[in-house]
Amino acid sequence: VLPPCVAQAADVVARDPAGAPAGEYVLDPRGASLLLKLPRVVGFRHATLRLTRLEGSFRYDPTRWQTTRVTISADPKSVDVSDGAVSRFAASLFEADKYPTIQFRSDALTAVEAGRGQLVGQLTFHGVTRPLTLDVAFKGASTAGSSEVRLTFSGSGHIARSDFGITAGRPFVGDRVDLVFDIDFVADAP
Repeated sequence: VLPPCVAQAADVVARDPAGAPAGEYVLDPRGASLLLKLPRVVGFRHATLRLTRLEGSFRYDPTRWQTTRVTISADPKSVDVSDGAVSRFAASLFEADKYPTIQFRSDALTAVEAGRGQLVGQLTFHGVTRPLTLDVAFKGASTAGSSEVRLTFSGSGHIARSDFGITAGRPFVGDRVDLVFDIDFVADAP
């Protein structure tokens, strides 16, 4: 089964964010992927974790796209640890019972070039809130049938886990964590 963004590639109606329809959008978990890539652990390969439960929303006005404010939450208990012992160790660092939500709230959106920009906001992770800048690419607006509008984005960023109070495993586990995401939002039904 193809992910929604691939299955609907033929239905793309706009690649320019200014051409995307205004409205309330909610994250479609079927078309969402958030990966956390941890540096190589001494004696082991690097760990890649996938958060599988995501929620989010934003209001979009193409005439005032710079005012778009996005909120995305992830459940740290939803980490896919099928990758073995290194991933299980990395996931344990989240302390998901104590810190049950990872959340990003944007403050500003700036264009870098057509369809690309930076989303600046605050990341709350492991009980600590810090600034985070994400590089974002608008992949297009598409329709599924006659009524659903889907906006697709990809992007990346990075954090230092020590900035969020996660220092276990040092010096054997590096500090930088790379974030990579592909996310679909669909127009909320009126």
